Amino acid sequence: MLRIVLITFLLVTGALIIWASSTDTLTSVLKNVEAFFSVSTKPSIITRSRPTPKNDKPSDTTVSEPILKIETGFHSAIVNKISLTRNGQLVSVSDDKTARLWTAIDEPSKVLRVPIGPQSEGALYAIATSPTKDIAAVGGSTGMSWDGTATIYFIDLNTGEIVGSIPGIPSTIHALNYSKDGKYLAVGTNTGVLSVIDKAAKSLATQNNDCSGSITAIEYMADNRFITACFDGSVRVYDQKFQLIAKHILANKQRPWRIAISPDQTQAAIGTLDANEIEVVSLKDLTLSNKFSSREKTHGAFSSVAWFGDTLFGAGTYGDPSGNKYIHSWNLKTGKQSDLAVAKDSITDLLPFNNNELAYATAEGLIGKVSLDNQGIVAQPRLIPDYRNAYEGKFALSKDGTVLEIGKAQGGKQPVKFSFLERALAENPEPDKGLFSPIIPTNAKNWRDSMQPTLNGKPIILGDNEYSRSIASSDDGTLVVIGADYSLGLFKNGESLWNIPQQSPTLAVNLTRDGRYVVAALGDGTVHWLNVNDASEAMALFITADNRWVAWTPDGYFDHSTEIAPHRQENVVRRGLRPVVQSHTMASSFVGYHINRGHTATPTFVSSDQIQRNFYRPDLVSQTLYSASILTDEINREDAKTVVSKYLPPMLKSLAWCDDKQCNDVNLAESNTINVKVPEIKLRYEFTDQGSGIGNIVLKRSGATVATRGLRVSNAIKGPYRDEQKIFLESGDNPITLSAFDVNKSLQSNEQINLVIHYDAVSESKPSLYVLSIGINKYQSTGINALVNAVNDAEGINSLLQNQHNRFKEVIPKLLADEQATRKNIEDNLKTISSKAQPNDVVVIYIAGHGTVINGHYYFIPYELKTTVNDDIQANALSDATLSELISNFHTLRVAVLIDSCYAGKLASSDMVMRRNQDATWTGALGQSTGRFVLAGSANDQEALDGKDGHGVFTAVLLDALNGKADLELLGNKDNRVNVMELSAYAKQHVSEEAKKIDPSHSQEATWFFMGSDIFELADVKS
Repeated sequence: MLRIVLITFLLVTGALIIWASSTDTLTSVLKNVEAFFSVSTKPSIITRSRPTPKNDKPSDTTVSEPILKIETGFHSAIVNKISLTRNGQLVSVSDDKTARLWTAIDEPSKVLRVPIGPQSEGALYAIATSPTKDIAAVGGSTGMSWDGTATIYFIDLNTGEIVGSIPGIPSTIHALNYSKDGKYLAVGTNTGVLSVIDKAAKSLATQNNDCSGSITAIEYMADNRFITACFDGSVRVYDQKFQLIAKHILANKQRPWRIAISPDQTQAAIGTLDANEIEVVSLKDLTLSNKFSSREKTHGAFSSVAWFGDTLFGAGTYGDPSGNKYIHSWNLKTGKQSDLAVAKDSITDLLPFNNNELAYATAEGLIGKVSLDNQGIVAQPRLIPDYRNAYEGKFALSKDGTVLEIGKAQGGKQPVKFSFLERALAENPEPDKGLFSPIIPTNAKNWRDSMQPTLNGKPIILGDNEYSRSIASSDDGTLVVIGADYSLGLFKNGESLWNIPQQSPTLAVNLTRDGRYVVAALGDGTVHWLNVNDASEAMALFITADNRWVAWTPDGYFDHSTEIAPHRQENVVRRGLRPVVQSHTMASSFVGYHINRGHTATPTFVSSDQIQRNFYRPDLVSQTLYSASILTDEINREDAKTVVSKYLPPMLKSLAWCDDKQCNDVNLAESNTINVKVPEIKLRYEFTDQGSGIGNIVLKRSGATVATRGLRVSNAIKGPYRDEQKIFLESGDNPITLSAFDVNKSLQSNEQINLVIHYDAVSESKPSLYVLSIGINKYQSTGINALVNAVNDAEGINSLLQNQHNRFKEVIPKLLADEQATRKNIEDNLKTISSKAQPNDVVVIYIAGHGTVINGHYYFIPYELKTTVNDDIQANALSDATLSELISNFHTLRVAVLIDSCYAGKLASSDMVMRRNQDATWTGALGQSTGRFVLAGSANDQEALDGKDGHGVFTAVLLDALNGKADLELLGNKDNRVNVMELSAYAKQHVSEEAKKIDPSHSQEATWFFMGSDIFELADVKS
């Protein structure tokens, strides 16, 4: 009953929570305890001296297929407990089914994963950190799907591996703690069973069921006595031999939640869910020694407590009427009291750490800390939107569901509008009469935060201890959808059509007016489009609090916002002579797949970034809700879930860096910042095959690919692969990542190796500018239509940039026109630039001519191509994959790829939306694979013929921008220089405007992608 009582308590105060229920009766629990902990049987403790097996497959009763999860680096649901490692780091557990180790509270965490399943399986309620080892014990609703009993998992905090487990705990685990010497682990369950495990002997030391409710807290004293809190309103203290010393009943049987031991180990403070006061008892006999309450005009309970020096702290739902939650303090020497507002939701735990700081956890999934010296607060950013009661504000859909307007804050506040067709998110949108809010059915009663909703006077059956959260009906009232904590159901004329489990509470629901989709907003921040007929998923969307977004289909194809983050001035710093955007994660990394490897094995997690090569398809995503399928994927024969469960990427086993004197090993488990005095180093690395072979190896510096190794090490070959690669450095920090694909290039390994090479150049000279400008009007084959502007476009770019002598030390231009623009000639010139351009140089690659998109990949038609048959194009045209491979070996990060394509005749798409999203697909793929700036514009044959001032519209706008207009408008900073961000903003707005000036039917647009850190300049207006 603990979780159901807690959810009721937090709902009253507005807390967001996902909880687990338990239907065990006390009789069944005692029978299980007797069987499991019988005198003749030892607990089933499993320990390992090596990492757990990678393919210990779960039983048929558990979820064995990959589970799609949100992963922002922070918790996405209530944080239930925080603890301190022996090294003073915070570690936390949450209903989001993860534990997290924090190096810094306001930076993404190291994720510690356990096996998870449907509904509450895997939710973590308790954690204890070993005082003698880098081990955390975690538990909750863990392991229940495998055998009906709970499991404690032991996780190595250095590797994240599960290194041991104790299965067979009779009900969900709500309290864990180690004795101060690390010998014992005490376990408290949802049904009041207290067990103490002797870790050294690997046996049960004691077990009792003194508590008639859930055990909510266990605290050890230095002498191995311990005190427990029970939801029946009692606390108990036990001696070193596990004998009961004393029992204390709280006033009015208040339900205790947390216990804090005084620094001198003589008293315990008890926080409860029910009172605005804290009881302090003697640890000798639990007699009441004091009570503390707030004198302020505030309300709410002190459920969480902490004791630091002469100060006692309390928090919980305690706060003011506006929703602020406070930490209240009592100085026991002076009697002074004070309040500090730290959160907008209930505070679930308090913990002193780092000498003079107090950490806190909240029901909204956040962790923060307070300096006790100056009251300074460091809090985590909230990335998960809050969709509670969204129907009260904004939760509206277009008739076909392709446009969503939703509030990111509770009550539907802070609205944003997202369009799948436009691939665009707008803040504070203007009112739109074409969007429809949920219709609340009048024949539904008692549905809001209730266990007993009714429809037409009949009860709607929910799961055990489940609350309904949201409801909506069709405009004619025949369909009614109801969302609950871990289910979503659709009714037609009062009869159930379907009911499906959910990973997170369904906080808001709506139906599209065309009758096709149920749309549900969940507690983890995701929004899902489900087919009315069979509840199959059509689309899902996640929008962050800072307006990044990622959308995905059931097959795993995904699209995401192109910006890493809004490029505001406060996000920009200078490194040496150049501006640099501070690092920010791309939205695609926020979605991934959790793969169970069995009941006791460490799960794996694959981010969407790792399957980007085959599954980044804005074109396929945008059409999913737009119409019946127009495009299909002709390459992938396996969906994303099959790929991530079937293949394993190579694993980086070792890494070393070498200067001109020696080589030094890198600790892969730690962050490494290395200072060097030379402008180039070598990286020596070793990858091991995990069963799927070793394919391409990719080395990145500052987010841009600077070296690749094209390998096909057969998966039949065992043993490691060793190699080394030279890296050219720039002055300042050079973050390094290293990854590898499997042999089929299906799955890429995780890039996170935390290595930064810092190099201070003695002097930094002006960069050189390399320009390769390509334009083709006439083709060798008469079957390919001639163009009129492409050569002039290439000449115009070449002429403008070759005069940039003020900005650059030298300009090295190269023009390839018509018959000079063969594929071999283009590739040879790119290789020449690759061999000459230095790390601080700038490269501009301009391409104009015919091009096409096939299955999400771009192909530029070279002069000599004989036909426009797809097979011929794919075999002989210049593909985005080839461009990527060549550009990825440039030493410089500052490369701008500008492509002006004519999609004419058979090469063209007649659908403007489809053409735009095809461009978004290949520009994004090229930008992500290389880490370079890509800007493209496409036109059909008539648009290409019309043009402006002897140039195609796209190139005419580029020329205006580079001549200085981009520095004066939109993102322009008026510094007499044009950088890539100014150029992209100018082109994005003006290409479509100029095209429509020529002919209102024209629909040209500019598409760009940039995930690099350097906002580099291309032109000096004064040149």
